Amino acid sequence: KETVFQTELATAFRTCGWWVAKFPDAPISRMIASRDGAMRFSLPKPFDLILCSPTGHFGAIECKLLRTDRWKLDDRAMRQLDTLRGIASRPPALAAFAVNIRYRGTRKGICNRAFLIRIGAPGVSPPTENWRTSLVIDMQWLMAWSEEIPRITGGWNVRELFPGGR
Repeated sequence: KETVFQTELATAFRTCGWWVAKFPDAPISRMIASRDGAMRFSLPKPFDLILCSPTGHFGAIECKLLRTDRWKLDDRAMRQLDTLRGIASRPPALAAFAVNIRYRGTRKGICNRAFLIRIGAPGVSPPTENWRTSLVIDMQWLMAWSEEIPRITGGWNVRELFPGGR
Protein backbone atom coordinates (compact mmCIF):
# COMPACT_ATOMS: atom_id res chain seq x y z
CA LYS A 1 0.00 0.00 0.00
CA GLU A 2 1.03 3.60 -0.48
CA THR A 3 0.82 4.17 3.27
CA VAL A 4 3.70 1.70 3.77
CA PHE A 5 5.82 3.73 1.35
CA GLN A 6 4.85 6.96 3.15
CA THR A 7 5.80 5.46 6.52
CA GLU A 8 9.13 4.13 5.22
CA LEU A 9 9.98 7.48 3.64
CA ALA A 10 8.99 9.42 6.77
CA THR A 11 11.16 7.12 8.88
CA ALA A 12 14.09 7.64 6.49
CA PHE A 13 13.82 11.43 6.84
CA ARG A 14 13.47 11.20 10.63
CA THR A 15 16.68 9.17 10.89
CA CYS A 16 18.43 12.06 9.09
CA GLY A 17 17.15 14.54 11.67
CA TRP A 18 14.17 15.92 9.76
CA TRP A 19 10.83 16.64 11.44
CA VAL A 20 8.08 14.83 9.50
CA ALA A 21 4.28 14.80 9.76
CA LYS A 22 1.71 13.11 7.55
CA PHE A 23 -1.58 14.61 6.44
CA PRO A 24 -4.38 12.27 7.60
CA ASP A 25 -6.13 10.42 4.81
CA ALA A 26 -9.69 11.51 4.10
CA PRO A 27 -11.87 10.68 1.11
CA ILE A 28 -11.38 13.30 -1.56
CA SER A 29 -14.30 15.66 -2.21
CA ARG A 30 -16.44 14.17 0.54
CA MET A 31 -19.53 16.01 1.75
CA ILE A 32 -20.07 15.74 5.52
CA ALA A 33 -23.33 16.34 7.36
CA SER A 34 -22.68 18.16 10.62
CA ARG A 35 -24.84 18.12 13.75
CA ASP A 36 -26.84 21.11 12.59
CA GLY A 37 -27.77 19.31 9.36
CA ALA A 38 -25.62 21.53 7.14
CA MET A 39 -23.39 19.93 4.57
CA ARG A 40 -19.67 20.60 4.91
CA PHE A 41 -17.06 20.02 2.25
CA SER A 42 -13.84 18.29 3.31
CA LEU A 43 -10.93 19.56 1.25
CA PRO A 44 -8.54 17.12 -0.42
CA LYS A 45 -5.13 16.97 1.18
CA PRO A 46 -2.54 18.96 -0.75
CA PHE A 47 0.32 16.44 -0.33
CA ASP A 48 1.27 13.48 1.88
CA LEU A 49 4.28 14.50 3.98
CA ILE A 50 5.19 17.82 5.60
CA LEU A 51 8.88 18.16 6.45
CA CYS A 52 11.25 20.53 8.18
CA SER A 53 14.98 20.01 7.72
CA PRO A 54 17.52 20.24 10.56
CA THR A 55 18.52 23.61 9.11
CA GLY A 56 14.91 24.86 9.22
CA HIS A 57 13.87 24.51 5.58
CA PHE A 58 10.27 23.54 4.79
CA GLY A 59 9.41 20.58 2.60
CA ALA A 60 6.39 18.89 1.05
CA ILE A 61 6.33 15.48 -0.61
CA GLU A 62 3.52 13.74 -2.47
CA CYS A 63 4.03 9.96 -2.49
CA LYS A 64 2.93 7.76 -5.38
CA LEU A 65 2.95 3.96 -5.49
CA LEU A 66 2.93 2.48 -8.99
CA ARG A 67 2.18 -1.12 -9.81
CA THR A 68 3.54 -0.76 -13.35
CA ASP A 69 6.69 0.73 -14.85
CA ARG A 70 4.90 3.90 -15.99
CA TRP A 71 2.81 6.67 -14.48
CA LYS A 72 0.11 8.44 -16.48
CA LEU A 73 -0.71 11.83 -14.98
CA ASP A 74 -4.34 12.59 -14.19
CA ASP A 75 -6.21 15.68 -12.97
CA ARG A 76 -5.45 14.92 -9.33
CA ALA A 77 -1.71 14.68 -10.01
CA MET A 78 -1.85 17.98 -11.88
CA ARG A 79 -3.61 19.64 -8.91
CA GLN A 80 -0.93 18.25 -6.60
CA LEU A 81 1.76 19.51 -8.99
CA ASP A 82 0.28 23.01 -8.83
CA THR A 83 0.45 22.89 -5.02
CA LEU A 84 4.07 21.68 -5.11
CA ARG A 85 4.98 24.40 -7.63
CA GLY A 86 3.63 27.00 -5.19
CA ILE A 87 5.80 25.59 -2.40
CA ALA A 88 8.86 25.37 -4.66
CA SER A 89 8.43 29.03 -5.61
CA ARG A 90 9.56 29.93 -2.08
CA PRO A 91 13.16 28.70 -2.03
CA PRO A 92 14.89 26.99 -0.37
CA ALA A 93 11.77 24.84 0.19
CA LEU A 94 11.77 21.21 -0.94
CA ALA A 95 8.80 20.20 -3.08
CA ALA A 96 8.81 16.76 -4.67
CA PHE A 97 6.97 13.70 -5.85
CA ALA A 98 8.31 10.48 -4.34
CA VAL A 99 7.51 7.66 -6.75
CA ASN A 100 7.77 4.03 -5.62
CA ILE A 101 7.64 1.52 -8.48
CA ARG A 102 6.69 -2.01 -7.45
CA TYR A 103 5.88 -4.46 -10.21
CA ARG A 104 6.78 -7.99 -11.24
CA GLY A 105 9.55 -7.86 -13.81
CA THR A 106 9.98 -10.40 -16.57
CA ARG A 107 13.37 -11.66 -15.38
CA LYS A 108 14.20 -10.43 -11.88
CA GLY A 109 11.00 -10.94 -9.92
CA ILE A 110 9.64 -7.95 -8.01
CA CYS A 111 11.02 -4.54 -8.97
CA ASN A 112 10.99 -2.13 -6.00
CA ARG A 113 12.62 1.20 -6.79
CA ALA A 114 11.93 4.72 -5.56
CA PHE A 115 12.66 8.07 -7.17
CA LEU A 116 12.46 11.65 -5.93
CA ILE A 117 11.23 14.11 -8.56
CA ARG A 118 12.14 17.55 -7.23
CA ILE A 119 9.89 20.38 -8.35
CA GLY A 120 11.45 23.75 -9.02
CA ALA A 121 15.03 22.96 -7.96
CA PRO A 122 17.50 24.65 -10.32
CA GLY A 123 19.65 22.22 -12.25
CA VAL A 124 17.89 19.04 -11.10
CA SER A 125 14.22 19.72 -11.83
CA PRO A 126 12.25 18.26 -14.69
CA PRO A 127 10.57 20.80 -16.97
CA THR A 128 7.22 20.72 -15.16
CA GLU A 129 5.80 23.57 -17.22
CA ASN A 130 5.40 21.00 -20.02
CA TRP A 131 3.52 18.52 -17.83
CA ARG A 132 -0.07 17.89 -18.85
CA THR A 133 -2.83 15.43 -18.15
CA SER A 134 -2.10 12.09 -19.84
CA LEU A 135 1.69 12.64 -19.82
CA VAL A 136 3.33 9.26 -19.31
CA ILE A 137 6.35 9.11 -17.02
CA ASP A 138 8.26 5.87 -17.50
CA MET A 139 11.47 4.41 -16.11
CA GLN A 140 13.71 6.13 -18.69
CA TRP A 141 12.13 9.50 -17.88
CA LEU A 142 12.68 8.90 -14.17
CA MET A 143 16.31 7.93 -14.72
CA ALA A 144 16.91 11.18 -16.64
CA TRP A 145 14.98 13.67 -14.48
CA SER A 146 14.92 12.36 -10.93
CA GLU A 147 17.14 11.00 -8.20
CA GLU A 148 16.90 7.37 -7.21
CA ILE A 149 16.41 6.78 -3.49
CA PRO A 150 18.67 3.89 -2.46
CA ARG A 151 16.93 0.91 -0.84
CA ILE A 152 18.14 -0.30 2.56
CA THR A 153 16.79 -3.01 4.81
CA GLY A 154 13.35 -2.00 5.99
CA GLY A 155 13.16 1.27 4.08
CA TRP A 156 14.98 3.91 2.07
CA ASN A 157 18.18 5.92 2.47
CA VAL A 158 17.63 9.66 1.90
CA ARG A 159 20.87 10.67 3.63
CA GLU A 160 22.78 10.65 0.32
CA LEU A 161 20.21 12.95 -1.32
CA PHE A 162 20.41 15.59 1.41
CA PRO A 163 24.00 15.96 2.62
CA GLY A 164 24.23 18.28 5.59
CA GLY A 165 20.52 17.97 6.35
CA ARG A 166 19.25 20.13 3.47
